[in-house]
Order: sequence, then C-alpha cells, then structure tokens
Amino acid sequence: MKASIVVLYKGIFRNVRPFRWAANGMLALLGGWALSFFFANLFICYPVTALIEPFYGKNCVDRAAVFLSTLVTDLIFDILILVMPIPLVLQLHLPLRDRLGVLGMFLLGAMQVAAIRYFG
Repeated sequence: MKASIVVLYKGIFRNVRPFRWAANGMLALLGGWALSFFFANLFICYPVTALIEPFYGKNCVDRAAVFLSTLVTDLIFDILILVMPIPLVLQLHLPLRDRLGVLGMFLLGAMQVAAIRYFG
C-alpha cells in the first residue's frame, strides 16, 4: 500500500527530477524494509521447524520486540510518505488558500487510507 502511494506521487510530480529521485529512494527503502521484516518474521525461531513441530527445541527471538520494531518503522514510513509532497505543493504558483486546499486534499486522502488500513 505504501509503495502504491509513492508511485502515485511519482506520477503526479513526474517533471520534478529531485522528487523522482526521492520517490525512487523511498521505493527502495520500502522494498528493503518489507524484505527485512519478512525474513525477520520467517526466522523468528531457530530452527524454523520449531514453529511447525512442537517437539523441536525453541530458540526464538522476543516476538514483542519484533512487533514493536515493525510498528515503529511502519509509522515512520507513513509519516515520511505523508510529508513527501508538502514542499512541492507549497512551491506551486497558486494563492496560499489554493495551496492549503491541495494540501488538505492530500491529507484527506491520507486519512482515508489510514482509516481503511487501521480500522477497516
């Protein structure tokens, strides 16, 4: 879901080269983040069969620590993605009221995504 929002931003601001670099960097970070937490959750117990077969000895990492680290980094990425278009919108050649309206529309979309994600 995060990557789709960054790709949307990339399409909206496709003529701004620094933003494209930032969006590509954010996509790379999101990919690395997803891959790292996939493997962190896959190998939370050593050996991996300890999750499947209960008679193996379990040497597991604290699941609460993995969950909290996922939660904190997820929130940080959400905030970074929400803040990404703000400098570009504020640089538009529009009256302040219109620029704030555009920022409000981005915020409304972000609130809808958050509501669906966290409550839906």
